[in-house]
Amino acid sequence: MRRYWIPVILLALLAQPAAALIFLPENSLESMLVRADAVVIATITQASEATNRGTAKVDDTLKGKAEGTINLNEIMLRVTRTERKPRFAAGDRVVLFLGPAVDDVRTVLHSETLKNDAEVNTMKGCILEVQPFAAVLADLGLKKPIDEKGLREALTKLTSSKNGYSQILVGRIIGTHLTQRLPPAGWEDVLLPALQSKRRELVQGALKWTAKYERIPPAARATLQAIAANKEEPALAKEARGLLDRVEAPTTRNQ
Repeated sequence: MRRYWIPVILLALLAQPAAALIFLPENSLESMLVRADAVVIATITQASEATNRGTAKVDDTLKGKAEGTINLNEIMLRVTRTERKPRFAAGDRVVLFLGPAVDDVRTVLHSETLKNDAEVNTMKGCILEVQPFAAVLADLGLKKPIDEKGLREALTKLTSSKNGYSQILVGRIIGTHLTQRLPPAGWEDVLLPALQSKRRELVQGALKWTAKYERIPPAARATLQAIAANKEEPALAKEARGLLDRVEAPTTRNQ
């Protein structure tokens, strides 16, 4: 399995958050929430490259049981077969996805460094929104049987979220796993709010799903036309025009 080890680049104003957890289908937030025994927001108090161990003070527990100062193992991140680098340094504020405690030590399954309070609050809010639906979202990516009722509830909740990370995450899921596994017909209650979103990444995912229509319904067509006319988002406008040309034009000729 290919793995992506990409540095966290999160902008203070949250205009373009780029956490690997949010953008990438591997080591994704939904899958890590299922896998982890505990998820915490913490401040790193010690990190030793020599021993591959460290300690952290738990600020907030978002899943499982963890409090106070916790001992950490596997704090070094494998970059290549021979190269490793520290996941974090003393003083960093991080979100930690942890394995079960063994002899009072927890293995770090994944971590993301958070630069400021805005990033901490947005990541925390996203995790709390996604956690109730993590299993059904992770199953979608694993090609397990689809729980359509649970999936619809999850997508309805997340497409209406005001949290930037949640919007980007659901845009990624819609544009990848959902597009691969389900046609959009009958899911307009999810698709249309996504197309109408102000979040670029959510609209991008919804456009990919829209391309799966055999014939675009009127409500979706009207929204595509609005996107195509938006001069502030030229890339999205071009993609929407392409959909209208490719999908709508043949239908027009057959009428």
